[in-house]
Amino acid sequence: MEKAPKNNVYHVELQTRYKPFDEFNLSIQSDNGINFITKATVKGETLPIISDNQTGVAKKDDSLDNLVAHLEEKIQLNNDERVAFKRLIREKMYFKVAYFVKLLYNENKEKITYNDLCNLFYFDNFLRMSLNRLLPSIEQFAKSTLNSYLLEKYGDSQIYNNEKIYKTNANKDKRLFNQTMSTCITTIKEVKKSNEAVRHHVQNHGGYIPMWIFFDTLTFGQFNMLVNRMEKSVLSDWTKYLSEYMDVTPRFVMGPKSIPSHLQTVQILRNTSFHLSRLYGKVFTYNPSIQREDPYWTLMQMPGGSKDPSKQIHSLFTGLVSSSYFYSCMSDQEISHWNKFVEKLDNKMSEIRFINPKGYMGFPKNWKDILIIK
Repeated sequence: MEKAPKNNVYHVELQTRYKPFDEFNLSIQSDNGINFITKATVKGETLPIISDNQTGVAKKDDSLDNLVAHLEEKIQLNNDERVAFKRLIREKMYFKVAYFVKLLYNENKEKITYNDLCNLFYFDNFLRMSLNRLLPSIEQFAKSTLNSYLLEKYGDSQIYNNEKIYKTNANKDKRLFNQTMSTCITTIKEVKKSNEAVRHHVQNHGGYIPMWIFFDTLTFGQFNMLVNRMEKSVLSDWTKYLSEYMDVTPRFVMGPKSIPSHLQTVQILRNTSFHLSRLYGKVFTYNPSIQREDPYWTLMQMPGGSKDPSKQIHSLFTGLVSSSYFYSCMSDQEISHWNKFVEKLDNKMSEIRFINPKGYMGFPKNWKDILIIK
């Protein structure tokens, strides 16, 4: 093995299959034609997390009795409830229980009971279970309609791998497209042994994966990354295609610039629900494109006629509105499933004390009229 010379430009190609702490032999080529091999290790992350201006030490642990005593300053417990309260902390984690205690909206300073807390947990669980059931249909609808539209327009099951439907004119767009497609292809390669359809096309059709299998295999996040790289004209035609059978007036304007952001909104809402994060009182990171002049804000009846998307846009309600748009494009049966959820949501909210629909979920007074599809 030759020693690497100094002051040379070296070229290295790395494959994306490597994971943290993998070790492998790395082949390096220099401009002057000297090649050599070195051993490389992929660096992995460790704890604690280091950041600038960092101070402090690990938080001191406390006993379960002390944790209960701390929360008992805010919630009324009898002896039997105290035992149940300890069990609730063991099953749900203290930080979640403490946060739900904090979220119990008590405008009149009434004493909060253990039953009030449990009802709020049940309500959050109702939201989670409902969204876990409803949101996968939007992912399936998006993937299926995009596949159908592209097949009808181009008649080519490999069109998803053609640069002409993506933004690639600028160098940055070209690089982002290549990165996105590489991420998607890595996923396809990783499942080629476990996914029967992918394996069949690798073994019997030269590795050419049809678009419907390609889309179906991607995660929702990867699919949305791909959508975000598509040309405006493609997204415009697809938006018209997926709303072809819509029989209702949409709550906001959906166009080629906004549809990627609304799909990402549904994705973030679904991931939050799937990963057991709380939904009540959550400030979401999504930012769907709804312009200030959009009639949606008038429909929202914002207090005092104000239009402040900066606060409203990150609420649970906005995620539900984005979801309702896609459901309004679906079959009557799917619309019925959505409307049943809205009716149950209305009933659940009326049963719970100390709930704050506007402050902790972004719900306006006319929320039901906005969410129901009719």
